[in-house]
Amino acid sequence: YEVVKFWEEPVAIAVLPDHPTWCRLKTHVNEPIPFILYKPGVSPDAVIRYDESAACEGRYGLLSGAGFMEALLQPEQ
Repeated sequence: YEVVKFWEEPVAIAVLPDHPTWCRLKTHVNEPIPFILYKPGVSPDAVIRYDESAACEGRYGLLSGAGFMEALLQPEQ
């Protein structure tokens, strides 16, 4: 975060896995994944854990792939 503050252009940063894999099944599954989204001027929500159940409680809730891309790329109002 300290480095981003000095960039001249606004930047959004997303942290997320590319797919869920259940350890028990040892294979990919079709389930939602948690993500962290940083956007300038947007205050953090109250979620403090990074896992599937906590992520659904956050500002963005459960998003489709298209919904995620819109949240990432659209300027905040």
